[in-house]
Amino acid sequence: MGKTWAVAVCEFRQLLRSVRTWVALAIGIGSMIATYLFLRYVNGPGAILSVTAHLFDIKYLTSTLAGPTILVFSVLVVLLGCDCLSRDRLVEIEETIHSHALRNHQLILGRAISVFLVSLFLFALSVTFLLVTQRILQASNLSLGVSSLQDGIKYVFGDAAPLLLFWTAVVVFLNSTLKNRLIVACSGIGIVVTHYILVQITSIHYMGYLSGVGPLTPSMPSELLGAAADYIPTLIHRSSITFLAIGVVGLSVFFFRRRDQIKQTPIVCASLLVLAIGCSIVVGLLAWNDTQQRERMAWIQAHRELDSVPIADLEAVRGDVRIEPGNLMELDLNLSVSARKGEELNELVFSFNPGLSITNLSLESEERIDYTFEKGILRIPLDKTLVHGVQLEVALQATGRPVMRFAYLDEEFDVRQQASSESSPVLALGQDASIFENSYVALMPSIRWLPIAGANFGGNDLESRYKDYFAVDLMVSIPKDWTFAAPDRQFIKSNENKEFAFFRIAPSVPIPNFALIASDFARYTMQLEGIELELLLHKQHATSLSYAAQYTSGIVDLVSPWLKKAREVGLDYPYRRFSMVEIPSTLRGYAGVWPHDSKLSSPGVLMFREWTLPAARFESFWRRYGVLSMQLENVPTLTMRYFQLFLDSDSFGASFQEQLWRNFSTFQSQPTGRGALALDLIVRLLTTSVVTGTSEPLMWSHRPDFTALNVNSQRLTERLENRNMLLVSNYNNDLLAYFVEQIYETQHAGWEALSLPLVELGTHRDPHSDWKLLNVKGLFIATMLSRALGMEDTGRFLSALRTKFIGGTYSIEDINDLAVELELPVFICLEDWITDSGLTGFVVDEFVVIEGTDDEGTPNFVTNIVVRNNELVPGVVTARLQQTWSQGQYWMLFPTTISESMYVDANSSVRLVLESPTRPEYLQIQPFLSHNRYTWDVQLPEPISEQNTADRDSRSQPTDGSSQEFAYQVVVDDLDRDFNVENESANPAGFRFVNLFRSGSKNQHAMDEGIPRYDVHADAPQIWSRTDFSGAHGRYRRTSVVAVKTEEENWARFEADLEVPGSWRLQYHLPVEPRFAESQENMYTMYTIGNIASAQPFGRQGTYKLRVIQEGNEEPISFDASLGTMGWNDIGTFNLSKGIVGVEVSSASDGSFVYADAVRWLLRDSVEILQNP
Repeated sequence: MGKTWAVAVCEFRQLLRSVRTWVALAIGIGSMIATYLFLRYVNGPGAILSVTAHLFDIKYLTSTLAGPTILVFSVLVVLLGCDCLSRDRLVEIEETIHSHALRNHQLILGRAISVFLVSLFLFALSVTFLLVTQRILQASNLSLGVSSLQDGIKYVFGDAAPLLLFWTAVVVFLNSTLKNRLIVACSGIGIVVTHYILVQITSIHYMGYLSGVGPLTPSMPSELLGAAADYIPTLIHRSSITFLAIGVVGLSVFFFRRRDQIKQTPIVCASLLVLAIGCSIVVGLLAWNDTQQRERMAWIQAHRELDSVPIADLEAVRGDVRIEPGNLMELDLNLSVSARKGEELNELVFSFNPGLSITNLSLESEERIDYTFEKGILRIPLDKTLVHGVQLEVALQATGRPVMRFAYLDEEFDVRQQASSESSPVLALGQDASIFENSYVALMPSIRWLPIAGANFGGNDLESRYKDYFAVDLMVSIPKDWTFAAPDRQFIKSNENKEFAFFRIAPSVPIPNFALIASDFARYTMQLEGIELELLLHKQHATSLSYAAQYTSGIVDLVSPWLKKAREVGLDYPYRRFSMVEIPSTLRGYAGVWPHDSKLSSPGVLMFREWTLPAARFESFWRRYGVLSMQLENVPTLTMRYFQLFLDSDSFGASFQEQLWRNFSTFQSQPTGRGALALDLIVRLLTTSVVTGTSEPLMWSHRPDFTALNVNSQRLTERLENRNMLLVSNYNNDLLAYFVEQIYETQHAGWEALSLPLVELGTHRDPHSDWKLLNVKGLFIATMLSRALGMEDTGRFLSALRTKFIGGTYSIEDINDLAVELELPVFICLEDWITDSGLTGFVVDEFVVIEGTDDEGTPNFVTNIVVRNNELVPGVVTARLQQTWSQGQYWMLFPTTISESMYVDANSSVRLVLESPTRPEYLQIQPFLSHNRYTWDVQLPEPISEQNTADRDSRSQPTDGSSQEFAYQVVVDDLDRDFNVENESANPAGFRFVNLFRSGSKNQHAMDEGIPRYDVHADAPQIWSRTDFSGAHGRYRRTSVVAVKTEEENWARFEADLEVPGSWRLQYHLPVEPRFAESQENMYTMYTIGNIASAQPFGRQGTYKLRVIQEGNEEPISFDASLGTMGWNDIGTFNLSKGIVGVEVSSASDGSFVYADAVRWLLRDSVEILQNP
């Protein structure tokens, strides 16, 4: 052993003198510092506005960035050891080595030890440098997060050391078989990179076994739990890597081409034995893992078969729960059950955690032994049929340690089966369904720690499953000095037992299955409107939150008005306490079935991960900006805004407002049947509208509901994170149009989808698209209801809904009945908006502005406007007056008067009356779920003077007004169903420099009513595309189809149905002035319509090739568009018979663009009347 160590020391010194060693150290430290600078950037003082920025904190290095970091050092191992055996000949010391009678195993083992120690030394030095740098920056108030020494030691010796040892063995083996160091280096780096790629494409289920970094079940590390739950299997796995490394080094001795007097057979046998031990450990761990998976699959199959079995109605749960963390829990429960209305039961079926053993069970005080409890299914046969209205009492005693895998048996996708490169962001959502450790207990509803009627399957399916609400009265005992979060927890003083603390859970209203979160928390409380707001934090995180006292007034100012408003409208907060509790980063926070929504809330409880609020650097932010903030006049308002932005910036499922509102709606009653998911969202949005006091649910801080589907969609996440900054500058007047663009890739993709109904979501279509549809269309419907009803009637409806169905479920038919009872007919249309696919379409029939005085002689202006809905779907429309205000060189538009939004029935009109003290400059019409899509401006005429406007009817109301229709004209627009195009793949003539910078695939283009949108940044794969023009013809939207000049002919066709034969004059509509279009050629002017900017294809106009086709007869026509004008242009007169006539225009032209906007047929006698209307 002495010679081996002597070789190792000699080689160690040699490597330390080598330049490449210090280059390797510089690369290692550089990679560490680059990582840290990135983390410090996202954790800067501005991180107070972003909860999720702390996901990349230093302490999570081993789970988020350890792979690339250790990859760098694995390559450095190869570079350091690529010539560890071939260098002797180059430096001419081969004879010296022979003279010392070194055996092969001594030489190879010594060189391997030196390479490993040097690489580990460099890695440890890099980590140490990083830790020291953090301490220095923290002392200078420049650092926001510091890794603990324990984290560094675990990272170096627990993760890096075994893997570096393995790669050392690999490079030594390559040295023994390949003499050329360049080939050794290239082969080694290739193997390292290949291994890294395999790790990235391997499913998470097996990634931990292959990567050698982090726990076997990849998850975020947690300060609340300490060691990972599977730390023993992880240590065993690390030992297997060590055995494999030793075995590979042993084989290197056998393959080393140097004569040795010692027999190689024992060394080979020992090496193979060690390799077999390492492989056996890995195989054993995989077998253990697969056994657990097979057990889970058996549970899934058993519960799936029970999914259609009639289940009882659980009405009450009473009894005692004793929790010994990390050891066991004891239950002594009494369950009150009955049959659901219209059902009869011959047995009771419950889902109950299979880790708990039932020690005693009785039915109606009679002990029963004929029950079965297998695979988490408890079956109790009944002596006689149980009917609705009859209640049975079931007494149950159980003990054991709950199994955490008994959760989300119905999940549609298992993230553990996906490639790590695709699903690693989902790890931030946690993978532990529940936690039962010595330091922390999280009993989530999904593991069925309380027996729940029915199978543990399909619980998130509101449309086909009945959600159970039941009364709760439980006495819970936990270790002394611990506390927990649960609905209406109350401390019960006990002088008899000094090891346990006793609490009672007894909410005053029925609740669904709930979570119980317990640990040794630090507890902070404050009183808000008679409700206790409670914050439960891990004690080591209390330091940062002590600075949150600066925000106490902000929290009070934020939440108190909400609670007060809720009480005024009859939506009282139903519990005595609202608890915000810190949970480990490993706890899973999303549902397994569509829409994969957040599970971080329970009645009266909001859960937030340890890397969110506890990681907030309030102290650093306040030290840096507190003095400046104090100089402002309204500090409480400022701090309230900071805290609200921070709480609502959590895009990982723990948004404060989103989870708070569930206590006012979802946790009190829930919809079921057709469109239940949409109903649930709409009711929550309406609750938000009423409680926050806003006139519409869409606030500037509104975010769509969380879904795990979006965690991998970085582009969507970025758009959502940047929502607050973009809103101020781009979408001042059309927030709904802005919301569509934030959710969908493009505006037009969103509007194409909005025509789909909100039923059967997540079943037949793409789940991600269904989530978008649910959130966007649900928001539109909620906004329509809120605007049409007003705050008072909306609150009255919500209050009546909760009072009537509290502790139960309701259907869309129940909504209709309640609307009739409350005389709110608008809600009757809710069923149509959810189940139908049609959209409204609004046109302005007439408008007038009257200038006069009111009764007091004050000048005022009254604007009357008649808006008609030409479609078969009812809707809501809003009119908004705006005036220009200017001061010096600055000017802006702001609303002076907004009309009450009016409900418009199908094929009917409403008259909107708006009064303003000053002359209105602009009138804006805002539709909802309409073919119009965007808010549009109406240019108001000169006011008509009138002596007194007080006698006029100033109410907005339905009217008998109708749009003007001319029997002697037929207009076909590019948005009509009678318009279609030929689109063959072709390359447009000419070259556009801007195409060099196009983004995305050129085959992926947004569609607008079945035709691709014009994209100035990409080569259109099809000839014809649609864009917006201010001068275009249109009933609902001003658009035109345009073709870039091509050599091939592709035709656009306008088809009209003439009701009478005769002499018809054809007119063709140009959306632009030809001379202006030519002057703007290749400039791609940006045009804004409805607050949406789009590029305009302007260019020289040439001769259009037209043809009129009827009954097989074709007449070609040439139209010189360069001599035309914007608007209608006469083409010619044609004698036509009754029936279908087509007008076709070719994409081939001698100009730059061809516009297909609209055509109009006029009877010859009516031409003068409609020459230029």
